[in-house]
Amino acid sequence: MALVYDEHFFDAVIGRIGGQRLTNCYKPPPDSKSADYLVDGFVLELKILELDPLDAIEHQKAIAAHFEKATQLGFIKPVVEGKEYNLGGDGSQQFWRILGKPIRRALQSAEKQVIASMKFIPGEWKSAVLLVNSGAISLDDPYSFFRLVSAYHLQFPGIKAIYAFDAVPTPAVNGHPAVANATISLDEADDRLGRKIEVAIQDEIFARTGFRGVESPLDIKAEGKVVRFRGTSDGLRKA
Repeated sequence: MALVYDEHFFDAVIGRIGGQRLTNCYKPPPDSKSADYLVDGFVLELKILELDPLDAIEHQKAIAAHFEKATQLGFIKPVVEGKEYNLGGDGSQQFWRILGKPIRRALQSAEKQVIASMKFIPGEWKSAVLLVNSGAISLDDPYSFFRLVSAYHLQFPGIKAIYAFDAVPTPAVNGHPAVANATISLDEADDRLGRKIEVAIQDEIFARTGFRGVESPLDIKAEGKVVRFRGTSDGLRKA
């Protein structure tokens, strides 16, 4: 049976590293939408992207309009009987801006939740988001999901760190989907929690499937941050 990366799965992941549901510890104020977890000094909100942005009619229309305008202006040119396009420069950026809208909305909502939570929880806490791609297949081009998350991170200063997990089914390893993880932060110290989450995810996958991926670290520079991708070797496909 295929793994389902839902709240129950991540409840188990966070429990493995000593975290727990925020509402098990504190009662949020009335009409307040709080974050999901308290773990390792962080208020952590879980966001799961379940739908592919290309399936949304609004995104299809926006991309169609963008291609039509860019073609009229000569910025992109049909290369195979008008069916395939070579999209680069500003045209490529706009295309990814459209596909990245669900990421931006998820981070915008998460920022509000962690900030609201930190106002009623006593003590010093840092804010973080665990952002999971479980269904946005169009964002599974090598590193596109991680690069988009990294680019949007700077727009939300209320989020200290983002722990991104790409779980979209990819070419399988021993019959199991490959996965990849990334820590996105201006402070490399925040990667300590990222590593704990990474190990807990792999342990939970192993507990449910009997399969354990082989770690393949890779560092790249993105928006001035060091972004560390880790996961199974197939999950970190060659760019």
